[in-house]
Amino acid sequence: KLYDANATQGFEVRDLIAHDSGLPEDALSAMGDFGYSADASIYALLFVKPIAPLRTTFAYQDIFLELAKKIIETAGGESYASLLHQEIFVPLGMKDSYVRTETQILSRINNVAQPFLYYQGNNYPY
Repeated sequence: KLYDANATQGFEVRDLIAHDSGLPEDALSAMGDFGYSADASIYALLFVKPIAPLRTTFAYQDIFLELAKKIIETAGGESYASLLHQEIFVPLGMKDSYVRTETQILSRINNVAQPFLYYQGNNYPY
C-alpha cells in the first residue's frame, strides 16, 4: 500500500523495477541502516508522500527491489539466493556468482564486488 490511493490501485509488478513510482529518490533506503527490517520499510511506504504521479518521473528506489525479492520468495517457495542460483546462475554457468546475503561464502573470497555508498566525492563500502 502506498500513500497515494490511485498509485496503489494502478501499481503493477513491472513498477517494482521501473523506478517511476512517484516517490522521492531513495525514499526509505536508510531505514535498514537504523536496524529496521525489510518488512518495516515496506510498511513505511504507506507514509511516504509522492513527489509526482505514478509513472511520470524517474527516481531510484531500493525498497521496491526488496518488495520484488519478497514476492519472488513467496511465489518460489525458497530463499531469494536459492532461487537465483537455480533459475539464473546455474543455467548460465555462473559458478562464481553469489548473492550479498551469502556472507559465509563471500567472506572467503578476496576478489569480489562490494556495494558502496558514494557521498561527497568518496566511496564508502558497506
